[in-house]
Amino acid sequence: MKVADIMEKNPITVSPQTTLRQVARIIFGSQVAGVPVVNGKNQLVGIVVEKDVLSQFYPSQQEYIEEFTSVHDFEGMEERAAEVMNLKTAHFMSKNPFTVSPQTPILRAGSLLRRKKLGSLPVVDQKKHLLGMVTTSNIFRAIVRERLPVAKKGAGFFIHLARFFDLTFSWSEREKYEIPFLAKTFKARGAKRVLDVGCGTGGHAIALAQLGFKATGIDTVKEMKNEAQKKLLGQSKKVQENVDFINIPLKKIGSLKREKFDAAIFMGNALANFLEIEKEIPILNQVLNPKATLVFHIRNFEKILKIKKRLVSLNFNPGLEEKEKEYGFLRFYDYLKNGEVVLNVETLVSDGRKWRSYGVLSTVQRPFTKRDLQNISELAGFKKIKFFDKFGGEGYGDGNEFIIAVATR
Repeated sequence: MKVADIMEKNPITVSPQTTLRQVARIIFGSQVAGVPVVNGKNQLVGIVVEKDVLSQFYPSQQEYIEEFTSVHDFEGMEERAAEVMNLKTAHFMSKNPFTVSPQTPILRAGSLLRRKKLGSLPVVDQKKHLLGMVTTSNIFRAIVRERLPVAKKGAGFFIHLARFFDLTFSWSEREKYEIPFLAKTFKARGAKRVLDVGCGTGGHAIALAQLGFKATGIDTVKEMKNEAQKKLLGQSKKVQENVDFINIPLKKIGSLKREKFDAAIFMGNALANFLEIEKEIPILNQVLNPKATLVFHIRNFEKILKIKKRLVSLNFNPGLEEKEKEYGFLRFYDYLKNGEVVLNVETLVSDGRKWRSYGVLSTVQRPFTKRDLQNISELAGFKKIKFFDKFGGEGYGDGNEFIIAVATR
């Protein structure tokens, strides 16, 4: 593979007359490893990296030797900062930077980056015209990341998400509609013991316990279970006694030595992460009472698949502990040829001045349809199923983002 295949075309550039202030804004605001400096003919004449900018604000080793007293006048340095900000790029840029051509093999470019401890390399033609930039990240994605299959179980995806989970949505809004619906459904069926499958950080289990239900939340991700336990510690003693969180996969639920459950719930699209639910639902049936209720809350994949919708959501929320920070979560889908979908989530964080990305993580999901939910319910002996397009309103429609299915025997 050649550099031309992976380089970033049309990179941000500056001229020799650009001020340090403008270059600093690009480097520290856009999070780029280096800014190429070009002349009026788009020919490379230099490059500016972070250390080139910062070095203008601090004395050099030679200055320490020659003017030992003056270089310790740090207050004076601060006063000269305004003057430094107006320096022209030609004054502090690195001249004759290392470069590669479009036909350079990417591993050779990667070797040069590593040996010279560089973050990026300008890509130029024989006449030094700038064609693009190549970074260590470009090379990594090309050589390694694209060859790594998306984890079917999505363990790494959810381990990372656990610490941010409660910031990815508005729980107060969800609780307002979802919990009354569940409580009404369970009371009508005389249900008292509820199993929350794929419980995440435990919001539903705790909310149901606050209403007098006994709830057990299970999740395969230990980090999710740990976050749920932390949240439970802030509840009353009675609520704590009515909630139990267990790190266990659904296929091992039969090993739990306890009373059978009156209801089981899969909330917040949790079901989509069970790629082989047909093998696991009969095992779930072993821990349910004969008159149990099954509730699925899942994205309306029939609508999503029909229009091949890519953007799922973009949410922003302040930090739970670090109030000065703001977090953003971008969700979007990719569609696989086998009918499955890949959920991608990019996590963003802002300190109030600039945004930074924690990267994109992905997990495979299964897009269950109405017919799929009927088949799954029947495997567990649930012959009756009702669909809702909103909490509290009966009737299945394809216009809403989520659907709710309530299955009974």
